[in-house]
Amino acid sequence: ADKYVLGLVKSVDPTRLPIDCAHGSGYRTLTAFFKELGLSDVTSKIDWIHTEERPDFGNIGKCIENPKSGKRELFDYGADVTQVNEKKLPSGKIIKDFPVLCTADYPQRFAAMPIGDIILHTDMDNDRLAASQILPNDAKTRSLLDSLGIVYNVINSEKIVAVFIPNKFFHFLHQMNFERLTALMEEGKVDKNRKMVVLKTLASTPSVDTWAKKRQEEGYEIEVINTGVGFAKLANVMYRAEGEKKKNPGKNIMITDASGKDINIGPDPIILAAWEESGGIITGITYGFSDILGNPFLAEREKSATESIFLAIALISKLQHSKDGADLTAYLKMLYDRDNIDTPIDIRFDNK
Repeated sequence: ADKYVLGLVKSVDPTRLPIDCAHGSGYRTLTAFFKELGLSDVTSKIDWIHTEERPDFGNIGKCIENPKSGKRELFDYGADVTQVNEKKLPSGKIIKDFPVLCTADYPQRFAAMPIGDIILHTDMDNDRLAASQILPNDAKTRSLLDSLGIVYNVINSEKIVAVFIPNKFFHFLHQMNFERLTALMEEGKVDKNRKMVVLKTLASTPSVDTWAKKRQEEGYEIEVINTGVGFAKLANVMYRAEGEKKKNPGKNIMITDASGKDINIGPDPIILAAWEESGGIITGITYGFSDILGNPFLAEREKSATESIFLAIALISKLQHSKDGADLTAYLKMLYDRDNIDTPIDIRFDNK
């Protein structure tokens, strides 16, 4: 929480930023965190959704029709708001939606929100994050969303809710942290020679690799390391890097990623972001830090929605104060166009 991010969070318009806690632990955790940072004025104006901790999670994800059999029976999708459902119409056209966001009171809440509101969705144990935005239901908006691979739910004739799954929204967050770190480098607070590292799973979007190559072409020291699926695989890379840093201080650290590629991350890497497509993300320690045994420490070992929501609010504040305003779709298009991203569509395969 340095001045760069803290200043943005303090200047956000929180009335346009509902936070969905999914009837889990998020509300108490997040409000305590923001209070500790002296940000109660911000949190008091946020429209907090599903704040009561309930064992049934307010029927989120539950419906009375089995989507696989079509039978009228209780079915539980779980709490993953980014879970996509596909239906094939008689015409052969495939339509997609987010079934969890059709359950509980989501449809009514979305209908009551004004166009432009950005909703941050955490899960029951507050370690994953996704985002959605209320947008106008018109042909131009729908066409733009389709071209960027953004799936949406129709609310009514006037509104849709577009969901920015982690493969989209985390593209924003590592860009945001990149801007923070490069600003600190320009101020001389962080060594420009430190390599920035993005850790991501193989199931995460390859647009990150393209993004990093563009930053390299601009002269920045940055690498992407791909791992197997799961946050434990991301943590394993951190352990290996820390071990090499302690064993051979001042020497370049080589990491072999999941594809067998040997990657030089320099003698003192900084974790720009470590994330997976299922919604978990962390950022690294900016300045030198060691544990109580004196071991170097690059980042937390577990995902945290508290950390990611804080960075997300800074991002949204930046967009609110920009020329185009807080339009996530326009911002994603700008990033994709700038870096010539040619993998905008996410495809999921279910292994039978």
